[in-house]
Amino acid sequence: LKVAILNGIVMGGGAGVSIHGRFRVATEKSVFAMPETVLGLFPDIGASYFLSKLPGYFGEYVGLTGARLDGAEMLACGLASHFVPSTKLVSLEDSLVRVDCSDPFTICGIIDRFSQSKPLKESSAYNRLGVIDRCFSKRTVEEILSALEQEAV
Repeated sequence: LKVAILNGIVMGGGAGVSIHGRFRVATEKSVFAMPETVLGLFPDIGASYFLSKLPGYFGEYVGLTGARLDGAEMLACGLASHFVPSTKLVSLEDSLVRVDCSDPFTICGIIDRFSQSKPLKESSAYNRLGVIDRCFSKRTVEEILSALEQEAV
């Protein structure tokens, strides 16, 4: 089984290689983004698939804006399956290496021993999911922009 440890920058192709796995461990050092969208390109490497699976219209928001998410946001929206402080990663890796098993329940149990909840920052876009859903549920980019302008007023 693949365990992706997302301790740092998780962008573009790096996201595509790791996000499709069953176990995706974020830390306080994780930064996720699809920066190609800022350049006017579309997210590739399967991003249209995994972004479409995020709650509400959060995937559309991330895909269209190139927004950067931290580890807590990755966990909250489902991009990460677990959050483990970076100071515990060596111990987690040692425990995973020592187990001679590929049973997903065993692997999950090991990761769970090191996992913790991580509250969202007050400024997190995920705290504004209602506004994101209202604006990014529109059919066209022009309608999304119009809804964002109306929301700003």
